[in-house]
Amino acid sequence: LSLKIGLGAGKGKFDVSGLKLSNLKVSAGASSAELQCNELNPISCDNVNMESGVSKFTANGLLNLNFQKLKFSGGVGSYTLDFSGKLRQKAYADVEVGLGSIVVYVSKNTPTKVITDESWFSSVDVDDCFEKTRKGTYETEGFERSDRTLTIKIGSGLGSIRIRCR
Repeated sequence: LSLKIGLGAGKGKFDVSGLKLSNLKVSAGASSAELQCNELNPISCDNVNMESGVSKFTANGLLNLNFQKLKFSGGVGSYTLDFSGKLRQKAYADVEVGLGSIVVYVSKNTPTKVITDESWFSSVDVDDCFEKTRKGTYETEGFERSDRTLTIKIGSGLGSIRIRCR
């Protein structure tokens, strides 16, 4: 199933749990939107693309989508991306926020690398479950030894980035 969800203005809650998704696109304009996936997608989802304009956007259970590539673009707002769930393959996420704040959650048990573009215009706060390996790069224990990893590249034009472990 390839699924395309669009929400212009308003409030929306979308649950894709239990669907066999090969591609997912979510677009939210001036809105409040929540996406959740509480069950593992039984097939590989090649691409996940999420866009959010002037809004509040929350996504939970992102690893359950079983994605290879995820792209999130946020304009002005408050964003929460929760990479909980089961990691079944190498996964890459590219996250960009224009103006606002973003909180990214990952499991302590998920081998994760976070790459940030540290600048004077945005603040970066990373939990101590990550070790700084070089400027703007953080890894959880065991990342280098695992063949199933999550890599998150995250940038913010003006705002704050918080990376949290659960």
